[in-house]
Amino acid sequence: MVPSRKVSTIRGRVYLPVSSGHYSVGCVDLADKHIFFRLYYPHRFHDSIEDKETYLMSQMDRWPTWVPEPEYATAYVNKRSGMDCPQWMGRLGAWMACNPLCPIIQNASISDINKPSKFSIIIFSHGTGGCRTAYSLLCSEMASKGYVVAAIEHGDGTACIARQLDANGELKWCEPTRFEMGNYSVLNSQVCIRSRECKSAVDLLMNLNSGPRLNEISRPFDDKREFVMDEWRNRLDFGNGVSLCGHSFGGATVVKALQTYECFSSAFCFDAWLFPIHEEAGMLSKLCEKPLMFLNYEKCHYRSNFERLPTFEKKLKILDHSGSASLSSNVITIKEATHLTCTDIPTIFNGSYIKYPLGLFDMIGRMFTTPRYEGLAALSGEQGWSLSTDVYSSWLKCFYTSVENDCVDLIRTLEDNQRYFILGTEQTLNSCLDTSDYI
Repeated sequence: MVPSRKVSTIRGRVYLPVSSGHYSVGCVDLADKHIFFRLYYPHRFHDSIEDKETYLMSQMDRWPTWVPEPEYATAYVNKRSGMDCPQWMGRLGAWMACNPLCPIIQNASISDINKPSKFSIIIFSHGTGGCRTAYSLLCSEMASKGYVVAAIEHGDGTACIARQLDANGELKWCEPTRFEMGNYSVLNSQVCIRSRECKSAVDLLMNLNSGPRLNEISRPFDDKREFVMDEWRNRLDFGNGVSLCGHSFGGATVVKALQTYECFSSAFCFDAWLFPIHEEAGMLSKLCEKPLMFLNYEKCHYRSNFERLPTFEKKLKILDHSGSASLSSNVITIKEATHLTCTDIPTIFNGSYIKYPLGLFDMIGRMFTTPRYEGLAALSGEQGWSLSTDVYSSWLKCFYTSVENDCVDLIRTLEDNQRYFILGTEQTLNSCLDTSDYI
């Protein structure tokens, strides 16, 4: 597991940790009449992390802020408080969180190293209350390792707030809808919209890659036209299929999309919330012949949700040096991890003014809590994030021949950190939290 990662400060501004891969990362916001997403992609190859950091510092004026527009800060406060707060509270929340810079280069060129090499594609689906920047650490980490990641901002009303194009091609706001937690018909209709948006993201990328209708692609935050779409011709690898990744509601989204659209070849779920597809889970699992992986966080193990996972559980067939191997289960749980572990939230909070009141509550909670595992140190948010990305990036290598097609890293990651993992569903069901059936 990589060391715990913290925010840093430069020129009086807080910025998120730099990704660990050899590529510095570019990003651009793209849209058409069906979809809006942030694209994270390899920008420039570097021989060392020192060279990469030096280059990134020279490009600091092109780093985007984590909160892309003030309305997002207000929307986050509204979501967390459950109230309709005034905009000044959003500005206060952004100030307390320090609204860090993301050390990625906005509207940068795609890497031309070894051109015409092609890059594998990931479509990412956020959880309820998220947006296209809520997982910037995870998405930029994957891009630094050579993947192109489209982080969707879902327009079904489950984002904290979202951008879309109107009929005239102008940006509009998509306000969040009231979250119908226990209403299966509403949530299932939303997961269908979300899965269609995953397919729409692929359609836009195919257009970008082949270029027949580039005029249909909008770059709403690229007034200087620095992002050159012609550079992307034949740079994306659709031959191995497109991989899906999602968190929470996004987990249900990618399971649904994986079985609905042929273009998707595999899916990885971070702490999936499966209620929105629970009535069709049996059918989806029977149709599931494609690689599907679940990485769960123990502190969000609600029995009514976790009991749905065995429906999808199976052996994971992978390749190692011997030519073949298998894991006993495609369901893994990280001990002591929380539901937001794979998001940017723990890293941002721990580097902001918000950490002081939250840290006090956490310290008091620990005083009255008996450790669940003897000899296992408490898992920090950053450590949980690092474990999550280690498992995810090594899992991806098992299926993308354009990257490595080697599962040695996955096996090594699980073995080296086995004290933090629970493999399968049987052991975990006994320790699940009881709660209402709609969770």
